[in-house]
Amino acid sequence: MKNAASYDQDIDWDFWRLLDAVRVWEAGFLTCGLDPHKRSPDCRDFDDFIDSHLDLKKRLLLLKANLHKREYFKPNVNNMGDSNLSKVSLAEVAEWARQVGIAIPDQLAAFAKSNAKKADLIVSDNPDSSDEPRADKKLPWEAQARIEAARIYLEARALGYTLAKESISEKVAEELQLKGIESPRGGPLTAGNILRMALQGGWKLPKYSPTSAGKTGITGKQ
Repeated sequence: MKNAASYDQDIDWDFWRLLDAVRVWEAGFLTCGLDPHKRSPDCRDFDDFIDSHLDLKKRLLLLKANLHKREYFKPNVNNMGDSNLSKVSLAEVAEWARQVGIAIPDQLAAFAKSNAKKADLIVSDNPDSSDEPRADKKLPWEAQARIEAARIYLEARALGYTLAKESISEKVAEELQLKGIESPRGGPLTAGNILRMALQGGWKLPKYSPTSAGKTGITGKQ
């Protein structure tokens, strides 16, 4: 197994932290400290590269073999043609690696801890109330989309990024799909639908407070 000194030192971990879901092959690379940005399934030697890195090949096999286990992973976006292109949460990958005793880069291991904090995020439509429910399937999809949008925006701000509503809506669409939340007519919610029906009109980006971002980062609507 690679030691920390042999990991790619220029991996943009902040970038990967902002993605709620990644491709399985990207997750496998990151668990081995390899930068996915330096490789792609489109490369002619992609399969040869995996075959020549035994640790990476084993990680991908283990990850694919465990994705169906609900004690580790929630239902993900499967690609029936190529399992490497299925999607998975990096936070869940990090927690899975911790529980089964697989060594991964410290930066990725920290994702498991941050995932626990996400469950504590509360978005309030009323600045005087802190008892608004967290995202669950009983809420209208528009409300859940706004909760996810606020979380994504505030996490990005905490890391020094500012995301436009268009970018936020794309990430929200991925998150809702991972959670199995569909449109009233059935089928996945698109970024365009989310932007038009949930993130426009009276909804505004939440206020960002550096002192509270580590807790909830959400102070209610503007």
